[in-house]
Amino acid sequence: MLKLILKLSPMYTALSIERRLIDQIVAAMLLPLECRQAIAFHRIVNLAVGVFMILGGIAQFFPVGFADIIKGCYVILFGLATGLLEFQIPPQIAKHASFMFSFVGRGVFYIFIGSVVVGEGWWKYVVGAIIGLIGIGYVALEYVPSIEPPANMRDADAGWGAEQV
Repeated sequence: MLKLILKLSPMYTALSIERRLIDQIVAAMLLPLECRQAIAFHRIVNLAVGVFMILGGIAQFFPVGFADIIKGCYVILFGLATGLLEFQIPPQIAKHASFMFSFVGRGVFYIFIGSVVVGEGWWKYVVGAIIGLIGIGYVALEYVPSIEPPANMRDADAGWGAEQV
């Protein structure tokens, strides 16, 4: 409806450059509900994976062993970084971990962390399987052409290795 009103105004029809700019602004403002829901869904899933990584890292501390404590610290650190990416993108992450800005890169990372978390005890199997299955889902999303990555996955630095969408 807003687009129709803009088309009827004389200023809108005066310059084609302004017309294209207004079309882009209107398209950005009127995102379909499905797009907004998909963005929120990806954000919730990534936050949940971050929480599962933190829980899996804590689970690595039991039974107590030097290697298990080191793995646990790394998994907790990766869980915190995954959660942070949903709120802001530090330039260092965009530069050095650009794989986190594509479905395949993030999916393979989740599969790797899921395999690191799996260990003795049913809770480690459950947490590792959930993280790994979400990773498999992300890898599969790369091959669905109708699904675009959410905004925080497209905002990667255009440097080496960053995927352009």
